[in-house]
Amino acid sequence: MQVKTASKKVTLAKKNPAASQDTKPRFKGAEYARLIHQRALLATQQKSTLLCNQLKHPLDKELRKQLIKFANKYRPETSAQKKERLIAAANAVAPVAEAPAHAKKNGAIETEELYILKFGINHVAALVEAKKTKLVIIADDVEPLETVAWLSSTCRKRGVPFAIINGKDRLGTLVNKKNAAAIAFTNIRTEHNEQFASLIADIKADHLEKEADRKRSGIENSGLMSSMLLWNFTDMLKKSFL
Repeated sequence: MQVKTASKKVTLAKKNPAASQDTKPRFKGAEYARLIHQRALLATQQKSTLLCNQLKHPLDKELRKQLIKFANKYRPETSAQKKERLIAAANAVAPVAEAPAHAKKNGAIETEELYILKFGINHVAALVEAKKTKLVIIADDVEPLETVAWLSSTCRKRGVPFAIINGKDRLGTLVNKKNAAAIAFTNIRTEHNEQFASLIADIKADHLEKEADRKRSGIENSGLMSSMLLWNFTDMLKKSFL
């Protein structure tokens, strides 16, 4: 004989989004939405609009291709290439150690200087501050913008030429990474001096052509504190003339 059991109804409590209570599931695109909001907010501020506008005017397509083609000659070594170089350097330790003292002192025995691109925003910034860079390339799609917006001003103060190109993935490919915010040339081979000088001249000419667009202030909206100060000042002037 089968015994029938009464089914118990389970009632779920209503979710309360208050503190220490059940919360709604997290929105997956919250970080992306925050970056979009920050970019839009920066474009409306008077002091930061010039820094934002310069990233909207990268190099021309043909000049960008020439620059990337030249930068490919200065790619950093891969892990396999580095291993081979270190093994070769270790094998060359014995002849250097057995060399006479005057040869070491006069620099007759020297290690080959590495002509490679430098990358990493902090590393590039330190090289720019020390005036050790020949050219700095900045990506225009770095998030957030504050990461690289100040680097161009630092380059101008230090007298270092810089170029802005579209695509941080392009810069990442040049240094065997997925993305790169900025890269820099520190040493140029002697046989590439003429080609590098012509590239610098073309980049400076491109900067002069876009200087007017780059200096546009865009939307001139003040922040909350500036608006309140201006409103209080105008209100005080009105009351003084009454």
